[in-house]
Formats: sequence, C-alpha cells, structure tokens
Amino acid sequence: MNDQIREKVREVMKARGMTQKALGEQVGMKQPNIARLLGTNKGSGAIPEQWARVLEVLDLHLEALTNQSKEE
Repeated sequence: MNDQIREKVREVMKARGMTQKALGEQVGMKQPNIARLLGTNKGSGAIPEQWARVLEVLDLHLEALTNQSKEE
C-alpha cells in the first residue's frame, strides 16, 4: 500500500487512541504484523487481504482517483 494510505491509517488510529496491539486484536493479527503493514519498507503492506481487514476495522475505504481528480 502506498504511504498516503499508511499515513491515513496511522492518523485514524491516533485520533481513536488505538494502539497497534488493539488494532491487531480487532483484525485478528499480531502487533508485529500490524507494524509491518504500517512500515515504510518497500513491499510492506503488500498483502491486500490484511489491509482489507485493517481498513474495515477503522471504517475506512479506498477510492480510485484519476489524475484529473487529483488536480481539482
């Protein structure tokens, strides 16, 4: 996943006072795996199934925007 998505997830977690451990418990993952998903290492978060669970717990969804949408 890209850095913008990671940042949004971190932002929502912070606003809710949610730790990586708490998020992991809700999505059925261990804290180190959440840390890996939120990491900035190349390839981190490349497992869509895990990301889908994380976004669902945080009540977030992904939108595909065209380049034209970004310029507006």
